[in-house]
Amino acid sequence: MSEESRLHRAAAHIEATARKEPSPGRDDRAAAPVFDAFGQSSERYAYLVEFGPIIPWIALPNGTIVDVGPRGLQKLGFATHEVLRAQWRSAIHKADRKVLQQAWRNANEGDCALEIECRIRLADGQYRWFHVRATALRDPYGQILRWCGTAEDCDERRCATDKLRASEERYRLATKATNDVVWDWDFNTGQLTWGEAMCSQLGHVLSPETNHGDWWKAQIHTDDRARVSASIEEVISTGSSERWRECYRFRRGDGRYADIVDCGFVVTDENGKATRMVGAMMDMTERNRAAAALHLSEERYRYTIELCEQIAWTASHDGTLIEVGSAWSRLTGRPLEEALGTRLLRSVHFDDVTRLRSHWKQSIATGQPLNCIYRLMLQDGSFRWMRSRGAPLRNDTGVISRWYGTTEDVHEQRLAELDVAWRASHDVLTGLANRATFQKCLEGALQRATSRGGPSAVIIFDIDRFKLINDRYGHAAGDTVLRWIAERLTVLECGTPARLGGDEFAVLLQAADQVGVEQQAHDIVSALHGVVEVDDIRIECQVSAGLAIYPLHGPTAEELLRSADLALYDAKASGRNCLRPFRPELRAELQRQVSMLAVGREALSAEWIRPFYQPKVDLITGKVVGFEALLRWDHPTRGVQTPDTLAAAFDDRDLGCQISAFMQRQVISDMRHWLQSGVAFGHVALNASGVDLRRPGFADELLGRLAAAGVPAAMVEIEIVESVFLGRDLDIVEEAFAILSRAGISLSLDDFGTGYASLSHLQRFPMSVLKIDRSFVTPLLADCSDAPIVNAVIGLATGFRMKTVAEGIETAEQALLLRRAGCDIGQGFFFSPARPAADIPELTRRRFFTVPIRCSGA
Repeated sequence: MSEESRLHRAAAHIEATARKEPSPGRDDRAAAPVFDAFGQSSERYAYLVEFGPIIPWIALPNGTIVDVGPRGLQKLGFATHEVLRAQWRSAIHKADRKVLQQAWRNANEGDCALEIECRIRLADGQYRWFHVRATALRDPYGQILRWCGTAEDCDERRCATDKLRASEERYRLATKATNDVVWDWDFNTGQLTWGEAMCSQLGHVLSPETNHGDWWKAQIHTDDRARVSASIEEVISTGSSERWRECYRFRRGDGRYADIVDCGFVVTDENGKATRMVGAMMDMTERNRAAAALHLSEERYRYTIELCEQIAWTASHDGTLIEVGSAWSRLTGRPLEEALGTRLLRSVHFDDVTRLRSHWKQSIATGQPLNCIYRLMLQDGSFRWMRSRGAPLRNDTGVISRWYGTTEDVHEQRLAELDVAWRASHDVLTGLANRATFQKCLEGALQRATSRGGPSAVIIFDIDRFKLINDRYGHAAGDTVLRWIAERLTVLECGTPARLGGDEFAVLLQAADQVGVEQQAHDIVSALHGVVEVDDIRIECQVSAGLAIYPLHGPTAEELLRSADLALYDAKASGRNCLRPFRPELRAELQRQVSMLAVGREALSAEWIRPFYQPKVDLITGKVVGFEALLRWDHPTRGVQTPDTLAAAFDDRDLGCQISAFMQRQVISDMRHWLQSGVAFGHVALNASGVDLRRPGFADELLGRLAAAGVPAAMVEIEIVESVFLGRDLDIVEEAFAILSRAGISLSLDDFGTGYASLSHLQRFPMSVLKIDRSFVTPLLADCSDAPIVNAVIGLATGFRMKTVAEGIETAEQALLLRRAGCDIGQGFFFSPARPAADIPELTRRRFFTVPIRCSGA
């Protein structure tokens, strides 16, 4: 019991005793010691109240303070009337009032003392912490008579406690937040306290066993244990104030080892003896693993950079080279110093410096990656194509701090790209511009001519009989001729030459006036007339050319080229080896050909095309031995038309083949009908154009149609013209001849003597019949000069064991002369014009003459 409580109880006892009546026989001297003790106790109490830190107070049962120590009033700074009665409640901090009320209520309801810490407002308005204690004085019935209590200023202690608690909380949170294992080793007790990270990070369950230094040492890897133990024992024994640090491997809870960096400080007493040690263990496993991986990656990168054929470089934010890989010297043969700073530009090809600078400036300004190809000079003075690529490194604010990149040798690749680009714009054989490039040059020239005035012109030409040169001397000789043409055009320097394709060339001309343009064109044609020597063979070369002048002959590049093409066709039709300017009527001829193609397509789709048959008569017996199938087409309004109205359609590759196939199907159908009807028609000759024979599969398709119809192949004859031998794909033509001949189909050479067929062709190809052209037959009576030619053809056929057919016989005299000359078969209007299929049975029964033939003058 406290001194204060004892005093209260003593005072209450004296007061109760004084109110009692004196007992009979009681000696007043017996009470004297009590009063003396009370006096002494009251005096001590008064001194304690006056000079002690405790403020005593007395309150009624309802809490109204009725007395308070004078020093308390002085300390609080309140007047007596402000503390007495119930006004003291307003001085309690709002946050503490409920707690105080609850504590007062608990003390009222139970027999327990009141004890609480709360904040009380002083007279100056500031709050201080007080430790308030109170005890209730109760009557015999348990009713509270008074409250006696004290209030002790504990503000400094409470603030210190709060600071300590906050510090401990910060320490606890910091320890919990970090992955480091914090430890505290008390050397007096041997207790080793671990932070929570020992469990969460290293996987050890904390227990009394773990709270000892020996356990910690036992977890250290055996290879590290002796070193670490000796190190920490030395620090402890010397009481060193230096930080202790060791790296070692520490066994985790799962048995694996972690890489640990352990740091600590020794705490000593006033005598310098170590009393405790505090530190932290940092798990460096992942960091070491990452560092090892980074080191390995850097090593791989270093070896890759050293071994690869790329120059690694680093540049500052403004593009200045500050570091260059050793591959620079290996690839260029130049020292590294020549690449640093801006000195690299001294080694760049003069024509590429501006472009490289422009690329760098654009990348620096926009932050876009650098990608530039340029030529770099090597130590020997030669240049090689290089490609530099770079990307920016930005700091946290997005500003470029460095450029990293590589430079690689792309010389062969670049040369290949340039070669591909050159080939895309030039003709490989001659080195001249190709058609696409010439078209672009022409369009640009016409735009300039429009702005400045003055004529521009195009001359297009091809080599006369170039196919014949290829066929006679081979394609190598033909290529030599093409190169000779290109060389002459280059030497002339009178325009922009180009090879449009095949043996077709073009030159873009520009002069002050039209006369100058025409003179340039004539000079070119004259210069291209010469002799080309190929392996001791002299080949005469000459060209046919067409000229078109802008804007006279066309307002656009396309129109101008078309006009020049038309003029070229006109030059060829005029006998070749000449220059022809464009004439407006040439467009009409072109339109006529276009119209023929349109009519041909319409006639084919509408099935207006049908065969007519002209009999072929034996000049000895006068009997019909066969027919030639001739194309006719029946116009709805104009009636039956001859094939010359569709001439252009036969030269068109696709349309010509379609018309030929349609004719074959019709003729074979008629032949099958005649065979089924027993008509002895002999054989039927079909005309095959060069377009047909140069198409692979022509022979097989014909034989397939014959087989499907049941018509024997021997009843068919194929007539060809001499121009077939001069065209392209002669090997395909020869293969078709072989297939047809083996199947039993006869081959007839039409219009012999008017073209370019040679005796070698008669020997090379399996011809069975020679047809004498009507141009030799018609003048037989009027001009005897053609008789030797006819006799020669007949004699030639006899020598090759071939039959002869004379076409265009119109009189009996011509028939007689041809029979006497030894001609086998005759064909012409003298016997019959071409007739429809329905008339053929009647023609086969006729005999056109008996021996001898009677002439009109006989």
